Amino acid sequence: MELALLGDPELLALYGRAMRQLERESIQFGAAEPETEFRLEELRVELDRRDSRDALKASKRRIRCLYGETESQPPDSLYGGDS
Repeated sequence: MELALLGDPELLALYGRAMRQLERESIQFGAAEPETEFRLEELRVELDRRDSRDALKASKRRIRCLYGETESQPPDSLYGGDS
């Protein structure tokens, strides 16, 4: 499944289901199945990627607010070359 195509609510729902599956397996079998752990890690990586992206966007907005609506703009290097 291409996780990047899912919206945040769907991704969070899948993460919740995977966590419940992991808990069930741990209680029932004493350990989680490797496939469940793998899926959960994939979901964690995607959630972390989105959190990082959102944090970067918020930082850029804060920096732009500091510079206001004047012609003075922060250097592109401040943004790491990203818009």
